[in-house]
Amino acid sequence: MDRNDEGELFGLTLGSFLEKKAARNKDKVCIRYLHDGRTLSYGELEDQTSRLAAGLKDLGLGHGAHVAMLSDNRPEQIVLYFALGKLGAVCVPLNTAARGSFLSYLLQQSDSTAILVEPEYLERLAEVAGALPALETIIVLESVAPTGTAGRGAPDIALVRRVAFNDLMARSADVIDDARPSDLAQILYTSGTTGRSKGNMFGHTAILNWGRQVAGGHGLGEDDTYFVVFPLFHAGAWLSCVMAAMWVNGTVALGRGFSASRFLDQVRECGATVAFVVSVAAFLSAQPESGTDRDHKLRKFVTAPPPPDPLAFERRFGVRLLAGFGLSDYGASHFRGLSAPPDKVGSCGTLCPGWEAKCVDDHGRTSPIGIPGEILLRCNIPGGAASGYYKMPQETLDSRKDLWFHTGDIGYIDNEGYLYFVDRKKDAIRRRGENISSIEMELILGLNASVGASAFFPVKSEVTEDEVAVAVIPRAGHPLTEEDIAKYCEANIPKFAVPRYVRIVDSFPMTASGKVQKVILRQETEAMLPHVWDREGRPAPSP
Repeated sequence: MDRNDEGELFGLTLGSFLEKKAARNKDKVCIRYLHDGRTLSYGELEDQTSRLAAGLKDLGLGHGAHVAMLSDNRPEQIVLYFALGKLGAVCVPLNTAARGSFLSYLLQQSDSTAILVEPEYLERLAEVAGALPALETIIVLESVAPTGTAGRGAPDIALVRRVAFNDLMARSADVIDDARPSDLAQILYTSGTTGRSKGNMFGHTAILNWGRQVAGGHGLGEDDTYFVVFPLFHAGAWLSCVMAAMWVNGTVALGRGFSASRFLDQVRECGATVAFVVSVAAFLSAQPESGTDRDHKLRKFVTAPPPPDPLAFERRFGVRLLAGFGLSDYGASHFRGLSAPPDKVGSCGTLCPGWEAKCVDDHGRTSPIGIPGEILLRCNIPGGAASGYYKMPQETLDSRKDLWFHTGDIGYIDNEGYLYFVDRKKDAIRRRGENISSIEMELILGLNASVGASAFFPVKSEVTEDEVAVAVIPRAGHPLTEEDIAKYCEANIPKFAVPRYVRIVDSFPMTASGKVQKVILRQETEAMLPHVWDREGRPAPSP
């Protein structure tokens, strides 16, 4: 697919997009659900979304209605996305970790009047229902848990209506297309690491443009099967995987959830040719080499961050590492595909047509070639990016100063236009006047044969700026001490970046999208700092 081909984008809505795909690929499998073996062809997906749209419209959930979703991965989520798109309604996918006051905040802030929910999460909804006067309708999915476990004793929430998803699907498949390309289609929430979670507003064009750009940037085709196990409430899985696969008439192999230990087995079972995963490359690199490492059909592997030795990873597993740069607050701007030279394997790739990017210093001045600065983006495709934060005008303005979107990420652009990600601005460590990239240090430490995974992060200093800390998960079967880690760092990374504090841990706190929650590691470490191994002479006491 030509990355410059924007002709099919304009004028499309989610509904008209799916209608065109179904007309072309009526009997081709669009979604293969790995949990129970169900499949949906493009034609069946079109039929089911029309039935659900008709059922929702009968409930009064039409153009402009906000409908939340609380569910783990399953085909019904994709059906709901497109059904609401046909109605011109707004889908509000929620992180399944949400509960209590956080869940209540998301439902209130998004103005959701209805929610589609799995029985497994009904109890959470019941706990906050009294604080949600605007929530009028609950749509209950059939359980996919083992028989006799989920849904039993599900609370009867006192809402205006409670209906079963399958009952809504019994309506006739009326042709509905009440949406315009510029209509708000989805509100995708950020994790809220610097304040209350913000709802990113995506119109139909922005959603379709994201999928179009990923498909072109990564060279996807109709013969590709995209392995998707990260949650569909996240932009990575929904926009970068499902929408990209559908743009090129491919197939989505949808898993219920991610398992690092079963990753390659699942890839083999579903015959996937491309996969998008976060952090799993380092995990796979840390496993002992096996004669089955290439026993799969996977050829394209999208990951962030890259493994410590990307070229060795490609040779070992017989894949090409692809990459990109984007964020749910705005859009996807850069991609590195199959045509990129081998020496660019650590980059995020080059700009998509219709986009601009630059890196700036703390004063907003453009950084010279190769010098890190904050990455700023601008999309010149009408409606091609998120339009702002829902009901947060000041935050929207702050993020778009000088008509550029400020990503909060640090990176640099080389003399051939390739973008390199350095670190999140909030994760960057400053020690003794030096800026330290946690990502870069983790890649270096990952070359140690005894290290399975690591996370560098700042902790409070007794004097000024930060002290450097690192948490390490040892590789299975490899004994490792805090002193071993410190000595390796002293020999391989700059003196100012050598961690003062070292922790050996069994696991990291992770987000639902597979990212290490460094803010939690920092809080845990600072709370127990007197008992953490200290390179400056205060080793942790023996347990």
